[in-house]
Amino acid sequence: MVSRDGKSLGPGPKRFADTTHSVLQLFTEILVDEAEQSGGKLDVQEIRELFDSYQSTISGLDVIYQKAWDQAIALWLQSQWDRARTQVVERLLVNSFDRALAPRGAEAPPPGKLSRRIVPAFITALQTMLGEDEINAAQECARLIVNRLKDTARGDFDWQVVYDDDEAVDLVTDLLIAIAGRFDDMPKRINWFINVVDSNLGPPTPGGADATWYFDEAEFHILFAAMFEDLRAILDTDNGEASISARHGPRAVRNLRDFIRHLDGRRRELST
Repeated sequence: MVSRDGKSLGPGPKRFADTTHSVLQLFTEILVDEAEQSGGKLDVQEIRELFDSYQSTISGLDVIYQKAWDQAIALWLQSQWDRARTQVVERLLVNSFDRALAPRGAEAPPPGKLSRRIVPAFITALQTMLGEDEINAAQECARLIVNRLKDTARGDFDWQVVYDDDEAVDLVTDLLIAIAGRFDDMPKRINWFINVVDSNLGPPTPGGADATWYFDEAEFHILFAAMFEDLRAILDTDNGEASISARHGPRAVRNLRDFIRHLDGRRRELST
């Protein structure tokens, strides 16, 4: 669809244009039916009465509005995933807990899984927690990694290659250690993180099956258990611990172990 000046509408405006067209078309059909029944004539008052009746009684409007809302949600969700794909740091970190996300197309998160509504909220919390300078520095490193791998791939590029790349793994490790370092006051920071994420969840998926889903402490531990699972495995090997210590110092290793120990203990408390 194009605008009056001949320019193509973007996907968002097109959704509104389609909805407007459907509403006008439905009202036009009503006018035509009434005009045919009255011999082809309708006066001003009759048209106004038809419009009032149209607004209050036509069930077809509810269907049109719901369809427009579902399409708007789907478009917004897609824009968030597109952003995560173009912002490499966000993509790398979301991939670190992808195993905890509900399957694509799921009506609602199954037990032990997180709604995909969490993705934009997590990105908001990440940016607030680490700050613009640290995120931008990591973003530049991530872009260099992707560019290097794209040059090597020669057109046969796959994001899994990025996730498996040693330099990318090191970058994710650096970011996770930075995140863990922000939890020096664990109870206070956990509450802060929960509030930020729950206040910034994406809209429900079309159909609204996850409309009542919320992010609380149980969901926090599902997220962080998945996000730190690979780093925990690295830390539990002699070479992995030595590598982290050489890169970040022995204190970072101790802090990371304390962080994971606290998470494990609190998760056990919640499960009893």
